[in-house]
Amino acid sequence: MQLYKKLVLGWIFLGIGIVLVFLSGGVILQPTSLWNFIVAFTALAAGYKLLNEGRINF
Repeated sequence: MQLYKKLVLGWIFLGIGIVLVFLSGGVILQPTSLWNFIVAFTALAAGYKLLNEGRINF
């Protein structure tokens, strides 16, 4: 059951990352702030690690 929760959390982080990229305008090639890019990339990376490894090493 613990792995299932981590997988769900991974999908949530992945979804948040994708939404943030679209909202920041990076997909439409508009200028985006560095802060938005860092937050979106961190959410994508955390989601990917949770999906593949089931944990995030800090």
